[in-house]
Amino acid sequence: MRSRVDAPPETLACLVPPLLLQPLVENAVKHGLSPSAAGGTVWVVARLEDEQLLLTVRDDGAGPNGGATAGTGTGLSNVRARLQGLYGDRQSLTTAAAPDGGTIVRLELPAMADDARG
Repeated sequence: MRSRVDAPPETLACLVPPLLLQPLVENAVKHGLSPSAAGGTVWVVARLEDEQLLLTVRDDGAGPNGGATAGTGTGLSNVRARLQGLYGDRQSLTTAAAPDGGTIVRLELPAMADDARG
């Protein structure tokens, strides 16, 4: 398995709730990549757009319905509930099949800077 992180400098001062991405990366590995003997790649990408922080977790594995290990949806439900509690309607979480295989999970949340980091 390979991992890639793409977080431009302007995104590094943005606040992200602790362990928000962990269940999404875990799902990508467990349900997307683990079923394949060849493994694959997980990408985590951050972007700023119109005062929103866009975070994506993408894998090139089996896709949303192609994994040999079916999940219960608990990880996604917990992330959705945390986002709703923290940001209300100013956030979103979507999942989709990637056009060239795998799954994309996209988060949008307010881009709030950690003033202590500069």
